[in-house]
Amino acid sequence: MQVIKSKRILLGYLGIFLVLAGIVMLMPLLLLISHHETLEVILSLAIPGPVILVIGVVFAAIFYRKNQYFHITKRNSVFLFLIIWIISVIILAIPFWIVSKSFTTGLFEAVSAVSTTNFSLMVSLPEIIYLYKCICSFFGAIGLIIVLLTFIPNRLGAKLFQIEGHSEVSFNASRSSRVIFLSYGIFFIIGTLLYCAFGVPFHVAITLSLSTVSNSGSIDERGNMYLQENLGVEIVTLVLMLVTMFNVLYHFNFFRGRFKKVFKDSQIWFLLIYAILFMGIMLVDLSLNAGSSLHLSFEELINIVIFQFVSMVTSSGLSILPAPYLLLPSTFFTITIIIVLIGGQMETGAGGIKLERIFVAIKGFINSSLEMFRPHNYLYEPYYYKLGEKKNITRQVFISAISHILLFVGLFFFGTILLSIFNPMEFKVAAFNFSNALSSNGLYVGAPLNEASTFSLWVLMMGMFLGRLEILPVILAVGYLFTGQKEQRMMKVYERD
Repeated sequence: MQVIKSKRILLGYLGIFLVLAGIVMLMPLLLLISHHETLEVILSLAIPGPVILVIGVVFAAIFYRKNQYFHITKRNSVFLFLIIWIISVIILAIPFWIVSKSFTTGLFEAVSAVSTTNFSLMVSLPEIIYLYKCICSFFGAIGLIIVLLTFIPNRLGAKLFQIEGHSEVSFNASRSSRVIFLSYGIFFIIGTLLYCAFGVPFHVAITLSLSTVSNSGSIDERGNMYLQENLGVEIVTLVLMLVTMFNVLYHFNFFRGRFKKVFKDSQIWFLLIYAILFMGIMLVDLSLNAGSSLHLSFEELINIVIFQFVSMVTSSGLSILPAPYLLLPSTFFTITIIIVLIGGQMETGAGGIKLERIFVAIKGFINSSLEMFRPHNYLYEPYYYKLGEKKNITRQVFISAISHILLFVGLFFFGTILLSIFNPMEFKVAAFNFSNALSSNGLYVGAPLNEASTFSLWVLMMGMFLGRLEILPVILAVGYLFTGQKEQRMMKVYERD
């Protein structure tokens, strides 16, 4: 194999990504067949799309070699990983920038879309721009690296695949990427057809399905109306959120009839206990403190609690609540922040700390506490199951989980304090907003974001970016790029995690 020490292969990958970005910009223009838009809105996609596409073709033609296999160092893998996400946000922000006439607003909308966070500064998006945002969210949920590797038929992507935090379905990263891409595509098509079956217009069903499958929650007023008033739409949305809550390995084993492997998984049972506990607290709090004021029956409260819990765990940011979170009881408000911060399953588009790390930290802590009561010659190493495979909770794994949790919580408080100091919002609103940014959730607290200061918007953007890419890999990546330490030493903690 040829070892690439220059940036040639990186530029080749970047060229392919630019081609894909240009296609994404042109896709919403198909909506013009049945809808009319102003010339400015059309040009916001019609001009940058072809330009970026041509630039990508030139870069790919010059630097990318399809039939040649390369070895890429982790240093270059990390560089490509970061540069693709950063450049993607800047490029995909161009249409939002043109329409909003504000660079900060355009960048905020792009970061929100790619990170699958349901935040928006633009009160009413034009139809094709809204479709464009949903498409960006869809590809952001799959993972930009996964989308890129889907179209690159060589072994170069294995390190990139690992850096973005996905489990390989096969030994080949490109093949695994295609399986993930295909599974999301199938879920999107099924979702669209089911929404249409329950009376949702086709173009609304497309955006609603894109938003639900991507766990972005970016639904407009019409989509929200169908969600609030149509029980069939609500059930389809709930099922799609639950399906995309698990990574593709669970789908792969489930549909191949390997039910024992799927259910012999500690995360599944931990999630069940966690759901019963927190949903019970939420239900009791709502029924005692808000049931009468919201004019809801106990059955309706159960429906709301189940839907909101699934929405929070999957980082979807969808809501069927009849009132903003700010007007709900304080216990429900606090529980929401905790659930949002914990997040969902590892190796999915869901944000947050992740259930696996919480489970490892709890079991490791219990084992450490019990060690003092055991005989000195008693040897025991805690473990858990993941898809039927036994995994030991070594001291390194335990420390890694604890480190990530402390880092995540520390960043949450740091961002919350920044929002409280530099923006006229009370602490609990700042905590709610930053927890949702950091977990890629985007639930609406009740205070409009377009009234926030520019500094606060940049803080939220950094939270969304770090939350989507996972904090630890980004810190390790930046540290590795600028300190020049050996690969094995710099990536050790990430690989262990």
